[in-house]
Amino acid sequence: MLTGPYKQRTFNAKRARLCVLASSRAYSESTLHDPHTDTHVLILELPDCIIVAFRGTASLEDFLIDADFFTMPIDLHSDVRVHHGFCLAFKSVENRLKARLDEILIRRGKDFPIYFTGHSLGGALAILAAFYLSRWYFVDGIYTFGAPDVGNAAFAKIYSTLDGYPQVPNGRKTFCLVNACDPVPWLPPYRFGYRRVGRVYFMTGISWLKSGFKLPLAARWIAGLHQVFQNWLHGKAALLTNHHIDLYKTRVEALSSRAA
Repeated sequence: MLTGPYKQRTFNAKRARLCVLASSRAYSESTLHDPHTDTHVLILELPDCIIVAFRGTASLEDFLIDADFFTMPIDLHSDVRVHHGFCLAFKSVENRLKARLDEILIRRGKDFPIYFTGHSLGGALAILAAFYLSRWYFVDGIYTFGAPDVGNAAFAKIYSTLDGYPQVPNGRKTFCLVNACDPVPWLPPYRFGYRRVGRVYFMTGISWLKSGFKLPLAARWIAGLHQVFQNWLHGKAALLTNHHIDLYKTRVEALSSRAA
């Protein structure tokens, strides 16, 4: 059992900035692409880490993946069920992603840190990547932006306690950034059995609120009224604006600047 820095992860604004920039770039460039699911993955090899960014919803195929929200069992645990579309999308690139990571790690060493990230659909795929791959790679963090839920309560429990390569449970190193009044992170509906994983950081135009796992619905929406009102004053569609990658990028970069 490892001790010391491997046992605890805290939110890192500079890492979040790198991840949101990679998530934004994933909409315009990719390293891997599956034509059947139209899943795109951008792999960035930086001096001190690897960032794997999954593209968010940007095509008809992506919308069909999002809409395929009925759950399916996975081979690791019989009671764990995940979003059918998300799982198919991740599995379509999994083997090539592993081959590319192995290629890089031959040069960098097996302890070279990896970050999984993505916006919207891409964030859901980042969580699945951590779930499937953290036992074999040094996954140092997962940063998602406006990501929907991925699986049921059994999935959330396993994900949050599953030991990765450095024996840090994924739940301790998953940071879910959510804009005020962005509806996507609260999908698919709770009534279908979906549950949130990781630590949620709820953002408004005037402050940051760390929610943990359960921030009351009323608190989420009341905290976002300021941003909705500002959008209305400027003639913008509030909900669409709050989900856009550009707003996530702006707010995370602002946070990183304050933390510098």
